[in-house]
Amino acid sequence: MPFTVSDLTQDNPPLVSTKPDTLVMDALALMNAHDFSQLPVVSQDGVVLGILTNETILSAASKLRAPLEKLRVLDAFSNKAKEFRKDADLFELLDTMRDHYAVLIVDRDRRLQGIVTNYDTTAYFRRSAEDMMLVKDIEDLLKDFIQKSFTNQKGEVDEVKLDRAVQRITDSSESQRKTFIKALKQYLGRSGIAAGQVVLDDNLAEEIYHRIYDRKMTPKSFDDLTMYDYIQLFLDKKRWHRYQRAFSLDRQVILQLLDKVRLLRNALAHFQGDLTEEERESLRFISGWLNRHQLELDRFFVTDAGIQSEVDLEPGEIVDGEKFAVEEELGPDESRYAALAMWLQNQPPELDQVRLKFEQIEAIIKGELPESALNHRSWWGNDTVSHVQSQLWVEAGWRVGEVAMNAQKVRFTRIKERERAYISFFSKLVDEIRSSQTMPVETSSPRGQNYQHLTWTRFAGPRALIFVVAFAAGKRVRVELYIDTRDRTFNKAIFDQLKESRVQIESDFDESFSWERLDSRRACRIAIYRKGSITDEPDTLDDISGWALDLMPRFYQAVNEPARRALQDVTGRELS
Repeated sequence: MPFTVSDLTQDNPPLVSTKPDTLVMDALALMNAHDFSQLPVVSQDGVVLGILTNETILSAASKLRAPLEKLRVLDAFSNKAKEFRKDADLFELLDTMRDHYAVLIVDRDRRLQGIVTNYDTTAYFRRSAEDMMLVKDIEDLLKDFIQKSFTNQKGEVDEVKLDRAVQRITDSSESQRKTFIKALKQYLGRSGIAAGQVVLDDNLAEEIYHRIYDRKMTPKSFDDLTMYDYIQLFLDKKRWHRYQRAFSLDRQVILQLLDKVRLLRNALAHFQGDLTEEERESLRFISGWLNRHQLELDRFFVTDAGIQSEVDLEPGEIVDGEKFAVEEELGPDESRYAALAMWLQNQPPELDQVRLKFEQIEAIIKGELPESALNHRSWWGNDTVSHVQSQLWVEAGWRVGEVAMNAQKVRFTRIKERERAYISFFSKLVDEIRSSQTMPVETSSPRGQNYQHLTWTRFAGPRALIFVVAFAAGKRVRVELYIDTRDRTFNKAIFDQLKESRVQIESDFDESFSWERLDSRRACRIAIYRKGSITDEPDTLDDISGWALDLMPRFYQAVNEPARRALQDVTGRELS
């Protein structure tokens, strides 16, 4: 079995126990001195008799109606303690601890070997998780270091050059070919038939090798490499001179250091036992050592071009006189990191990269980052499977490009593939709506945002009533009227007047309208939603486009005139 009870007890402090004839007050003093809430009770020769706890002491004092000073441990312990051997299944112990705060570990003669509490089990799994996080921190640092040497003056990774380097590191076909031909020559040389009679035709041998072995495999991507591959890429002799300016140690010394991390990682991944405290401390040291060199490497690699440093933008900032129509209210059940994803989504399309201090992120999410975010790079990984926070910012079209743990900063980079997908989707949709001539289309070319303005009514210059198609949070798509006169009072009054005509406006629609007053925001919205994401399959995206192509003109015809009348009534201004 991969996990046994012994995994929980190897780092436990020396055993502390008590005996039946000990006074309860002395046992309590022992418990207080060690900050224990229980003590194992053993006989003179160390055989387990039971367990003494705060609860059993209070129960005995109550039922015996005796002062604590008069009670002995014999009067107050419970003989119903659960016992386990060190080689027992750990998960059987965990099942037992759902009903028991502590269990006793004994040998075959029931002599006490240890005690396991709920705190011990929590600390064990926390320690195991931290071990993997330390390894992941080191791996992520290596990935950052590697990408620095493939980064151009704009701060963008040259994916073509990186892929070539990856292929060269991972391609074993050349060495396999040489081994095949060498083996073939040895066979022929030692064969009684061929010895001295057959000369190897290198071209024919090459042809046979490729016919048998040369199966074109899908090249590995950078993110799918092994720890061994990352180490080889980082220490590649062709590029090591660029790193050597920041590292004073010899390349071979660093290889040995990182190889130790690789071996520890493999042991953890294959459940080959818990790390010792010395091994754990080595991981902490290597992680900190690499983090310190990250700042040194920044001096030699240009990565800051095009990055707006230490950003102070507010969500929905006005850019070029126009307000982004993306304001949404966060529901009570939404992750607090949704505010960060929304903030990133609201950044102007011209901004491809943005650097934030951890304290600025805390201001955006209106709360403190967890301890793991402050101490472990792996918390910032672009994990779309198990990390809620990264699922949200990736869905918003951004990824973490770099984390500087010592400087407490993170760089977010816009996902260009996502940007191109938005441009492709909205370009096609705009052309089809314009060709259908079912509603006016005044928009310019799509710019890669998650939404597209189609037409609008202006108020005092800027757009005020905007008809939009948008990919929203929660993998939804919507058509909407976005109401924003730049005056909160006007916006809410227009919305309220429109909502009074709700029945009439919705009368020709089978879909449900979403009336979003957005009380915590300046703007308001009326929308119709469906499921969908820009990352959906092409057939699904075609369905979404067809849905919007059919719905938006009808939505515009139903809402536009009532909205214009409400705008005129509320502001007292004639509209052209």
